[in-house]
This record gives sequence, structure tokens and C-alpha cells, in this order.
Amino acid sequence: MRKFLMFVLVAIFASVIFFSCNKVSITMEPEVEIIWFDPLGWYVVPGDNIVEIDEIHFKVWNYVDSRIKQMDVEFRSIRTGEVVTTGLSWGLDIFLTGGDDDCATCITEVYNVYIPVKDVVDYMFSEDDNTIAFLTFSGEDAYGDEKQFSVSMQYSIIMLSDTTDTTSAFEPRVISNK
Repeated sequence: MRKFLMFVLVAIFASVIFFSCNKVSITMEPEVEIIWFDPLGWYVVPGDNIVEIDEIHFKVWNYVDSRIKQMDVEFRSIRTGEVVTTGLSWGLDIFLTGGDDDCATCITEVYNVYIPVKDVVDYMFSEDDNTIAFLTFSGEDAYGDEKQFSVSMQYSIIMLSDTTDTTSAFEPRVISNK
């Protein structure tokens, strides 16, 4: 009788473990980072409608393949830090390959990211204030386990008026000769 009771307990324990593990996902959350983008910002003049980010490089630091599903943009005043405009959002589907530190093929390069800035440019020149675009990319793992991630970057948008000397803006300046 003891052997039969032990067999039943082991069978119940094994079935509980099997059915419990079957419903639990062991996928980690993607560790996504923006490791490089070019240019760091953009000069605008009155009437500009868009700015372009030539390249953004994404890296997944663990082995979880992922997908970027959305990009949100919020513009803030440099002077006050207040939100100038928000609510710009785009649906995306960009596959990111997971890897480790040594994985050279695990960097995903995204080219020609355009951001509409007509309302922001109008604000900038009416208020004499520059802005920063906060871009947030969000998504989830590519395995369907709904492990989500979000990664952000800041992109400067600077006024270029007729009185600005454009050549001196790009020349290095000596702060101190000590």
C-alpha cells in the first residue's frame, strides 16, 4: 500500500510541475540600447517641416530577439523644460537580433528617420527658444511572450536665423588655456 501511495504522490507532484512549467514563460526581457545616432541634432529655419536622423544603431545586450513596435516623439523647450508638443506616434516593425558583447551582427542600423517639426519650428521662432525631441522606441520580444522594452534618446533641434554665423557654430572654441 505504501508503494502505491508513494507512486500516486510522485505522479501528482510530477503532473503539477509539468502543467505549471508549461504555462510559465522563461524568456527574459530584451535589454535594448541605442548605442549611436547621427547627427546629434539639426538646425531649422522658418518654414521647415521635417528633420531627418540619418542613422540610429540599436543593440540587444542579451540573447532575446526583439521587435520595435512603436516610436513616440515629445518636444520640450530647452529654456523652460516644458512640453511644447506631444502625441506624435508611429507604428513600426523593426526586427532586432539578440546577442552578447562580442556579437558584431547584433547591431541593427535604422536609416532615414523623419520627424515632422512644422508646429515645433513655428513655436521656436515665435518664442525664440530651441527644443529637444525625446524619441522613445518601444517593443517586445520576438517570441510572442510579450516581454516589453522601451529605449529613449534626445535629439536637439536648434534655430538657425539669418543673423547666426553658421561657420563659427562648428568651430572648436578654447574655454581655458590653463
